[in-house]
Amino acid sequence: MIPNPPLIKKLRLNIDRTDQQIPKLLKQRKDLALKIAQFKIQSNQNLRQPQREKIVLSHVKKLSKELDLNPGFTKHLFQLIINNSLHEQKKHIKNYPPLISIIILLIISITLKNELPIAGGNYHESLINHR
Repeated sequence: MIPNPPLIKKLRLNIDRTDQQIPKLLKQRKDLALKIAQFKIQSNQNLRQPQREKIVLSHVKKLSKELDLNPGFTKHLFQLIINNSLHEQKKHIKNYPPLISIIILLIISITLKNELPIAGGNYHESLINHR
């Protein structure tokens, strides 16, 4: 069979149109994740939600199989997307005014580690040493 250059050109244009939608969808997802980050901050929740991540990855795996896509590839892709969302949420927190950022980061640190993020974990001693 001889290749059909006009058909290939048309198919590539369709791929290009599809490719243009992917960054737009990623931007939409990022904007939604930042709104969720604000809610998490206000309600004193961790940015990382492992249970939610498992649900998302499970849905992606199921949908990948239904669409005849490689589930391993789509899982890896979505893990990258989730990690990028967390990175963007952390950047978003850093854009808060300094005092609010410190308070938010303290809350997150305490929640994640169940201790104050100070060398030795002794908050009172660190106050005395910094006077």
